[in-house]
Amino acid sequence: MTFFIVQWVSHTDCYKRAETSALIEKVYKIEELAYSYALKNQIQYFRDHYGVKNEVFKILTDDKLSDKEKYNFIHENFELCFGEPEFTMQPSFDIYVVTEVEKFNDETFEEDTEKLQNLTNENINDLD
Repeated sequence: MTFFIVQWVSHTDCYKRAETSALIEKVYKIEELAYSYALKNQIQYFRDHYGVKNEVFKILTDDKLSDKEKYNFIHENFELCFGEPEFTMQPSFDIYVVTEVEKFNDETFEEDTEKLQNLTNENINDLD
């Protein structure tokens, strides 16, 4: 069985002390549910912090696209969604990341759970 890990990743673009943090929010076994959760929370974040950007919201609310396609749009158009960075390599943002993890088994359980614990730090680096 494959698992889909939904993480919340936050970065503060600050010249004094930039900070990045992450948290595993949910673990799903159904891919569509993971992307739906991530997208729903990402859209709410945009509404709360940026207001409505017409070009972004047009795509994120398009019923013809799947939740995974909308999610991919956010990641492929990162600066359009979050703006240009001022001080660091990334603008300030909160983003939801979905990562696919292969089945755990008894022979590799400790290694698999260690990978899961380290997953947050790996995804922070993947956003560069």
